[in-house]
Amino acid sequence: MKRRCRLYIIIFLAVSSIGTHAQQRVVSEVRKNINELTVSIDNLKSAINKIKPALLNGDTKDRAETWYVAGCAQYRLYDKYVANRNVGKKVDVKAMGHALIDGFDCYETSLRLDTLREVNKDGSLKIDKKTGLPKWRTKYSKDIIDRYAAHWSDYNRMGGELYNLKDWQGAYQAWDIYCQLAARLEKQRSLAVADSSLAQARFFQGIAKWQQADHRQAVAHFEQARQMGYHKKEAYDYALVCLSSLGDEQAIIATAREAYAMFGVSDLQYARILINDQINKKQYVAADTLLTVAIEARPDDAELQ
Repeated sequence: MKRRCRLYIIIFLAVSSIGTHAQQRVVSEVRKNINELTVSIDNLKSAINKIKPALLNGDTKDRAETWYVAGCAQYRLYDKYVANRNVGKKVDVKAMGHALIDGFDCYETSLRLDTLREVNKDGSLKIDKKTGLPKWRTKYSKDIIDRYAAHWSDYNRMGGELYNLKDWQGAYQAWDIYCQLAARLEKQRSLAVADSSLAQARFFQGIAKWQQADHRQAVAHFEQARQMGYHKKEAYDYALVCLSSLGDEQAIIATAREAYAMFGVSDLQYARILINDQINKKQYVAADTLLTVAIEARPDDAELQ
């Protein structure tokens, strides 16, 4: 009986080893295939599907190389879509955008795993003389950051294209990555990022959430956009629509007050909200003062009269 158990254990270990080596071999094959000059859209899709089991396999899913290769395949697929479109070919824009998004997700996992301890010839850990801590090195991080820098503005553009396809969540993700990368690239690559560009992206994220009827998240992004300097009227108006759906009266009043300070009585909805609030609070003098200003701007408005 013991001999039979040992035999089962040996067979199990052998099978496990075969499975592990098979997945590692797949990663190597995919890495080679996606770098071929003649690779096509279909070839790249096939490579992406081929590597998916390795992303779940217990022995390969915790390797930085696995996720790095998967990310490279997705970015290469995106680049191929762009190249095809540039020569006039019709492309699947939604698939193109999601290749860029999925590539980022794969690379982010690779970055988290891409830390290797440096060792001496005898196998002992190298120690940093300044910190007294073990030394670490990375293998794929520089290339990943370079790829991010090369595609950073693409995320903003694809956010717009996915939005036009009514892929609200895809658009939201693309704009979110655009904003995430801006902070990193500004620090790591001295990339100059205009605050107005990021503020607009946050506003667009709010619009995407509004389209998904996630009004609370939408309001948060509209507020974030305004704090970052996006003071177009739409940033207040969409926020008021969402807050109305949420029934958040205090936030409605606060937003209307903020909008009134920016636009005055050019749009009377802000003044009306504030006047009603003042009347409800029996602040009649303040209400009368604001009414006078509003009536002077719109003397023919029956509601104000």
